[in-house]
Amino acid sequence: MKKQLTYILISVFLVHLADYIYIPILPILLNTKQKLSFRQIGLLIGIGSICYQFSSLISGFLSDKIGRKLVLFIGVIITTVSLIFYGLSKSYHFLIIFEILKGLGSGVFPPTLKALISELDDVDKTLAFSKRGIVANLGVAIGGLVPLLFAKLSFPIYFISSSIIYGLITIFIFKLPNTKKNNNHLPFKELSKNRRFILLNILAFIIWALYIQLRVILPLKGKSFLVNLSIISIIFSITSVFVIIAQRFITRRIIKKTSYLNSLSIGVIAFGIGLLLMGQAKSFSLLLFSSLIFIIGEMFIAPSLDALTSKLADEKMTGAYYSISHLSFGLGSAFGSWLSGELMQHFGINNILPWLILFIMAIITSIIIRLAKSKLTI
Repeated sequence: MKKQLTYILISVFLVHLADYIYIPILPILLNTKQKLSFRQIGLLIGIGSICYQFSSLISGFLSDKIGRKLVLFIGVIITTVSLIFYGLSKSYHFLIIFEILKGLGSGVFPPTLKALISELDDVDKTLAFSKRGIVANLGVAIGGLVPLLFAKLSFPIYFISSSIIYGLITIFIFKLPNTKKNNNHLPFKELSKNRRFILLNILAFIIWALYIQLRVILPLKGKSFLVNLSIISIIFSITSVFVIIAQRFITRRIIKKTSYLNSLSIGVIAFGIGLLLMGQAKSFSLLLFSSLIFIIGEMFIAPSLDALTSKLADEKMTGAYYSISHLSFGLGSAFGSWLSGELMQHFGINNILPWLILFIMAIITSIIIRLAKSKLTI
């Protein structure tokens, strides 16, 4: 089982490595290399995000029906081919076509790989999901160095390089464990009966709405006072390295010794404190410090949510459960992005009120998690 977990973790690493070769600078590449307007870029990335979420929702259910390996293999083929043609595209219409395919292909990996981890026997799920977070951040950290170190690569090279890495995942797919196929034709009906799982995903929706703030308003806050905006990418690299170093300690020393609900509550409070400090930042050092406080919250929340989902899931429909969990992430992220955009537009990035509102939202969420503890105890 340990060997199978290793193959899954390598696949997780390769997915994040491949994605972050181009994701940090995708808007810049589309603007400078493809001469797209900001509106065209926003529409293009938005279409890709919708397709990604749709694929994540469907692929979990599909993998329960036809098996994880086949779904992952289809995902690799679609993603690899679409990345190659995305890099070679010369028109906006072709970019849209291959953005759609890229979203549909890459969306299969999160729920399907998480379902595989959940189905492993004789493996501590909390530690396994914490290792998943570590290797994912390792991929982000290494992949993110490519656009920093090789800033003058041509547009196609970024995407062809990414496609090659995705292709390597095929080697490990055939080493992954076989899964039983589920003949249940009413997964939504079965899921709707699991009230604890529904409650967990309502809480997850709010939690992810807070989490997305790091990606949405950290760059905007940095832009308000930093002269060199490329420094912002360094913050994301440092936080990824911090997760790699600290995640194992937090999982073994704290999460394993308390309940998952307590871990979620602690994580949400860390989000709130990090955001409140971020709002007061007028220097790189305080912006970095607030980001590290925030990312501590992620280290408590991510493995706890995944492990809770694993415990609540019907073993015959594990993929479906992780599909719904990923949908909560997508919807929560969308709501959080909209909320922070409205707050910053109305009050301004340097006004304390939007940051205070987000902090209060985090504290209230933490209290709700505490109150829901009896209903979610496993």
